[in-house]
Amino acid sequence: YTVRQNTIDWSSHSGMYLKDGGHHLIENNVVSHSLALLNDGGAIAISSDGNTIRGNFLLESIGNVDESNGCASLNTTPCNHHPSYGMGIGADNNFKDNVIEGNTVANNPDIGIRLNAYINTTVRNNVLYNNDPQLFLEDTHGPSSNNVVDGNIFYSLTPDQVAVSLTNTTNHGSLDSNSYCNPYSDVAFI
Repeated sequence: YTVRQNTIDWSSHSGMYLKDGGHHLIENNVVSHSLALLNDGGAIAISSDGNTIRGNFLLESIGNVDESNGCASLNTTPCNHHPSYGMGIGADNNFKDNVIEGNTVANNPDIGIRLNAYINTTVRNNVLYNNDPQLFLEDTHGPSSNNVVDGNIFYSLTPDQVAVSLTNTTNHGSLDSNSYCNPYSDVAFI
């Protein structure tokens, strides 16, 4: 599917959910205030291979803040609830060959772009601003490799917002020619 030049504001869950056969083109859209009722997802949620997400504004995903998001553990009393997962681009695990370029991802209470166990994915020429963290590359659900992160601007507004968070020991790929800005801290990576 091609989804181009739309405005999606105040959606109950993710503004767009890329699934099934993949190979979707998501271009020049504005998605804001997603996740008004449900907790975990993003302005765009990826659950397929080969998508191109280009030239979009992905802003202010909310993430549910009440108790409907379930308990983080059944072994604690009272129930310890999950935090809000309001992301710009949220992603299910183990996908490949996605391209995320030329987007503005800003003011999300959680991750700007989350890629978990992704392979051959390109994150290029995006502006990520006031997310926590700006980009999260993780491999908690499988290997992560051959990803390219280049030409992005990562701008943090608080000392604890990092530009890039990497997990485990996987060689996630290459990070080149990015700008890391945090006027409150010298820490860019964790």
